[in-house]
Amino acid sequence: MAHKFIEIYKDSRKQRISKTGQKHTIVAALILDDYNLSYPDNDVEIYGQSDDIVALQYAYQIMPSVRISINSDLQKVVLVLDSLNINQTGPKEYRVTAEYVYDTNTGTGGQGFAQPTSATLPFLKINFTIGGGTKVVYKSLEVLDMDVSDDADMLFIPDIYGAIGVSEDGVQGTEVPDSTLRVQVTAYYRPSFVTFSFVKTLRDLIAGPSNYGTYNSTPFLGGEVGEVQLRSVSGGGTVVDVIPLTFDFFYGKNVTDRADENFPDVTAKGLDLIDYVFLPQWDATAEITIEKPQLRYVHRLYDPVDYNILQFPAVTV
Repeated sequence: MAHKFIEIYKDSRKQRISKTGQKHTIVAALILDDYNLSYPDNDVEIYGQSDDIVALQYAYQIMPSVRISINSDLQKVVLVLDSLNINQTGPKEYRVTAEYVYDTNTGTGGQGFAQPTSATLPFLKINFTIGGGTKVVYKSLEVLDMDVSDDADMLFIPDIYGAIGVSEDGVQGTEVPDSTLRVQVTAYYRPSFVTFSFVKTLRDLIAGPSNYGTYNSTPFLGGEVGEVQLRSVSGGGTVVDVIPLTFDFFYGKNVTDRADENFPDVTAKGLDLIDYVFLPQWDATAEITIEKPQLRYVHRLYDPVDYNILQFPAVTV
């Protein structure tokens, strides 16, 4: 009489499909032959007969080392025997649970087929905030109207060229809403890519060659050259699992041919600084000295860097 097995259908053939792999579970009941309980190696005899060792040996015989399955593209993948659990349910009766796994995260399975070479998984998580803060501006784009009161001492109105809150002593400026776009992107990296060298690369992407910061030197995540700045990176994980890293980006809007009263048109990257210098100037017509914007600087504060080194998956922009 030979050993027997019966697949437990209500518990067996379970399949779990994820973005990175599959898991199949096979469950069977083993019934041992009453007349074949001996095992050739006496060293495995612990406190009596080695029924469990015989059951394990039989389980290895009936459970194949691999199973062939298909992925969502109908391509063949190999699931390997990842775990085998046996527990006794009665005299000479055992329940065996075998799990077959293919997972690109951990490198389990897929033997005989090319493993993915991309640094990240093919999806991102994105959160964003637009505005919500304020900034101070000291010069308007255009002066629409200018009036003087009936009892003013001055006979003529001085031209202040758009200065806001101007007086003889300085320029006060005013607060306006800040339209900055802040985007947080979580990318899911394969463990083999997140090395200490890569972590140092992230630091250099933020610091730049001059340690002043960086902006994108090529179009990146919907932003034109000069509009995107990487501010911070956080995350981590174990070396056998997907490692999520969250990137904090700030988007500034490039300025092209900006209308600017009393100055020539200006072109600037979204992260450049447009700086006006206000100097006291005698206004012969109004016969007063008043602060006027007389110089304009466009400051480049950050180094251009190619953010595509992060190897994000392709996204629609």
